Amino acid sequence: MTNSSTLIFLIHQVQSALFETGIHKNRLSDPAEEQWPDVSPPERSVRAVLDFASAYEVADTTSVGKVEWLLN
Repeated sequence: MTNSSTLIFLIHQVQSALFETGIHKNRLSDPAEEQWPDVSPPERSVRAVLDFASAYEVADTTSVGKVEWLLN
């Protein structure tokens, strides 16, 4: 088993999804000429991320370092 970071794993997952749906870049083309379809996340997903971000808090402590928690 190889060690791999979560970021690298997620990048590979996104690339696979883009190729499966046909929304991928041609690396040899000019970036100014590339046409991307108008794709945006669902409003429900955006709201969920923003709600999580507003409930998430991180504080620095002297005894244990950073402490993170979710507020209700």
